[in-house]
Formats: sequence, structure tokens, C-alpha cells
Amino acid sequence: IAEAEAMHQKLSAILDAGVDISITSENLSRVDAAGAQLLYAFVKEANIRSLALTWQSVSDALMETVAVLGLSEGMAFKAPDA
Repeated sequence: IAEAEAMHQKLSAILDAGVDISITSENLSRVDAAGAQLLYAFVKEANIRSLALTWQSVSDALMETVAVLGLSEGMAFKAPDA
């Protein structure tokens, strides 16, 4: 929660730029509910704006947190290539 406002501003600027988005979260070791919800809202808004969004890698911490919150489907995580 402590960094949510600053992150919200950064994510809003990315959305306003209207560019394709690539996210790497492999270095996240902890994700709180506020952070996961912020990312969920970001992904949802990117979809509404028809911006291409890809996850390059997803940390276990992020996957676990969004799963607990029931947000996994909306995050559009891709299954790793076999």
C-alpha cells in the first residue's frame, strides 16, 4: 500500500502513452493485495483501450497473490511454453 499511489501514477502515464506494454515481474518477492489489485486494474484498462499487453515473466509471489484474490483470469497470464 505504501507505494501504491506512486505506482498508480506511473501506470496511468503508461496507459496514457498508448503504447504496447510488456511486463516483467520475476524480481518481485512479495506482492500485497493493493499492489495486485492495482496491476489487475491496469491490465483491465489496457484491454479496454485495446493496448497490447504481454507478460515476459511472472513471479511466483504475484501468481500466488492474484490467485488468492481470485484475479488470475483477468491478469491474462500466459502459460509457459512447453
